[in-house]
Amino acid sequence: MAIPKGIYVNEEAARFSVDWKGRQRLSPFRRAVRIEKAPQILEDIASDAVSTITDNLPVREMAAAATIGAAVLATTPSTTYSDDTQNIEHVVNEDEQQKEPTFYEILSSQVKRHEGFREEMYLDPLKIPTIGYGTNLQTRRAREGIESLGLNYQTILDGKQTISEQQASKLFYEDLEDAIATSIEIFPNYSEMPLNVRLVIPDMIYNLGETRFRKFKKAIAAISSGDYETAADEMVDSKWYHQVGNRSRCLVQLMRDAD
Repeated sequence: MAIPKGIYVNEEAARFSVDWKGRQRLSPFRRAVRIEKAPQILEDIASDAVSTITDNLPVREMAAAATIGAAVLATTPSTTYSDDTQNIEHVVNEDEQQKEPTFYEILSSQVKRHEGFREEMYLDPLKIPTIGYGTNLQTRRAREGIESLGLNYQTILDGKQTISEQQASKLFYEDLEDAIATSIEIFPNYSEMPLNVRLVIPDMIYNLGETRFRKFKKAIAAISSGDYETAADEMVDSKWYHQVGNRSRCLVQLMRDAD
């Protein structure tokens, strides 16, 4: 499996480390590390991209860190990993002054742009109460996330309290991590797909939710077989395409341009 150069494990990746002994569990990886193929994904990545990994880093954590960022967080030969299960270090060469953005940075920027920011509760096109960067307030994770920020969930839901962009980002990253984990779950070969496709899938899942995305059966089948033109056609032939404006047109074009 070829790993794109210029996609690095950096400080962002450290956010997704998993303490699999139970001291700290990040929700997406409760699912991601259970995926049967996760160890194989890690093995493929490690054989192509990682030159030095200490023996003390748990396999489950390595799999989680690897799968986030579309299971393609590659390293350069100078990259080393610490044996601290709460941290991943990237040692930068002197000639690596200008780092290219990571896949996760590209994806999060894209999804944030598509969602936009709203500081108070609003109703989305399906009349679902939403806040921040498209966070669905009807989920238990949203309630728990809001309360963890020291905010009153019911007051937020009633539209009587606002949140900051920083607070909204914390909710956003929880949901985006879950969307990436779901992408890997639905598409076992996700890490080998073209960059455009890897950007489209979690963006759609973030927007639609897993249940609604799974109803795109023909599009999912086309993506799985590498027929991205047909997948784009199926995306257009949906209610979703007409509900989300420029977002759907952008994602359809990305899918058509995949190679």
